[in-house]
Amino acid sequence: MSLYTQAHELTFYLLYSIVFGFCTGIFYEFFRLIRIALPHSKTIIFIEDFIYSAIAVLLYGVFVFCSATLCSAGTVRWFSVFGSVLGFIIYFLTLGKLVFKLSDKIIGLIKKILKTVTKILFYPLKKIANRVILLLKKLKNRHAEYSRAKKERKMLEAVVKSAGRGFQKG
Repeated sequence: MSLYTQAHELTFYLLYSIVFGFCTGIFYEFFRLIRIALPHSKTIIFIEDFIYSAIAVLLYGVFVFCSATLCSAGTVRWFSVFGSVLGFIIYFLTLGKLVFKLSDKIIGLIKKILKTVTKILFYPLKKIANRVILLLKKLKNRHAEYSRAKKERKMLEAVVKSAGRGFQKG
């Protein structure tokens, strides 16, 4: 393996590290947007940060293993960490700032999309529920009519009975 090839591979190793750090920043943005959309306690934020850190460390370990194996004959280089941190910083100083400024609009768009998807998914259920409610109202009205008619029939029978007794006495 020549020096040029090694330098070329190590340059790609550094670039992959920067891209990985950038992607890690994008991944963190999801947690940040959730915090902006749904403010919550410090305990929940701590748990979210712990989950993010655990996932990021796991992904970083996989990244370092794969990239070190592919780019530097299995040797982990110091600039892998440097490149990842640099990529993370580049994300937050460029696209991250823009995303943060537009976070209200992004959250509004996500809510609108979720509302539309929810409407589409629940439309058939809403139709069925409305039909069931309508049927139950009709059954209730028919039951009320039946109960009223039954009471009226009993009253009429009582009147007829008492009238029949009254004619016998007279």
